[in-house]
Amino acid sequence: MLTETGDKTAQSETMLMMNGNHLKSRVTGNDGVFTFLDLDMSQAYTVQPTRNDNPMNGVSTIDIVKIQKHILGIETIATPYSLIAADVNLSGNITASDISEIRKLILGINTQFAKSPSWTFVPKSFVFVDPINPWKYDNFMSFDLKNGDRVVDFVAIKMGDLNGSVKASLGTGGIVRHASKLSMVTNDQKVEAGKTIEVPFTAQNFKNINGYQFTINFDHQAMQLDKMIPGTLDLTDANFGWSHVANGKLTTSWNDSKAVSLNPNEVLFTLVFNVKSNTTLANAITITGDITSAESYDSDLNEQGVELLIKNGSTLTSSEVFELYQNNPNPFAKETTVGFKLPEATDAKLTLYDVTGKIIRVYELQGQKGMNTVTISKSELSGAGMYYYQLDASHYTATKRMIIIE
Repeated sequence: MLTETGDKTAQSETMLMMNGNHLKSRVTGNDGVFTFLDLDMSQAYTVQPTRNDNPMNGVSTIDIVKIQKHILGIETIATPYSLIAADVNLSGNITASDISEIRKLILGINTQFAKSPSWTFVPKSFVFVDPINPWKYDNFMSFDLKNGDRVVDFVAIKMGDLNGSVKASLGTGGIVRHASKLSMVTNDQKVEAGKTIEVPFTAQNFKNINGYQFTINFDHQAMQLDKMIPGTLDLTDANFGWSHVANGKLTTSWNDSKAVSLNPNEVLFTLVFNVKSNTTLANAITITGDITSAESYDSDLNEQGVELLIKNGSTLTSSEVFELYQNNPNPFAKETTVGFKLPEATDAKLTLYDVTGKIIRVYELQGQKGMNTVTISKSELSGAGMYYYQLDASHYTATKRMIIIE
């Protein structure tokens, strides 16, 4: 099984049925191949693949830009497979409701699509009667074996992915480092207990930007987020994910049908905080990819990163913070990479636990300021299953989950 762009699709469970009864299943490996042996050659069979892992795989604000341009007639979605991918609410039409559902997934408000699985499949031999209205399609193949073995093939469609960025197989992809970044800016200020502060966000290089997404991390022990005030950009609360603000994380996703340029002094939006304890803003806020990955897109939809610069007088300083990234790939079958960012060089310790809390492996590390990576092999652990990994560095700590498969 391949995607429309030719990527082999792992982790697809393919069911073999006869007379509506499930006989057996196979899960594709990295080659995208499934095989059923020892079948009765006199019988008729049906094959139907399914896959419902990691809905966020391949989904970003770029896809919202593409759907919005399609709805407005600016740039039509060209293939029936991409049209199917855009219809995440399975309404048989592409509307603003699909944009809303995709954005809620990006912002971490929802963890899956409400009506659609992560993937759907169409037989490669299927002919669309009306390719621009491809909603009536088969997701199975029926056949007999009277003429011997049969080769059946499907096109795998990742729902919500319009630009083909999905990592369809295990072991593809890695920790992303962007050569260029959209530089958001805010002024440093004293944060004093009992006061309310406004934190305006501008951008140093907001030139021909079609969209962005990122996570704003703030010290929730020092500050409580009260509200967002829109600025130059056409923003509402729907452009923000408030589900994790109690843990000091606000997600955001914005796009426009056309590229936008702003002056460095134009305020994009302002966050209002109620202060609980004394600190400085430089020590209390930053931009990360913790929940919503930090990305921005130019007029050609080329992806770049996003950073926060803290302005103090005429000086701009990057707000480097402690951050533990999700391992990639996840799940994994052979090896995976854990990335983390440190605000300063320091000793670090990465500890792996099983689901019972038993320590499986400890990595003693010499952490460098900025980005660090650790490669973990399946052979170092105790077989397939779920594990937790915890990073401790200086007075920082963070924990995430990883999954190993056979």
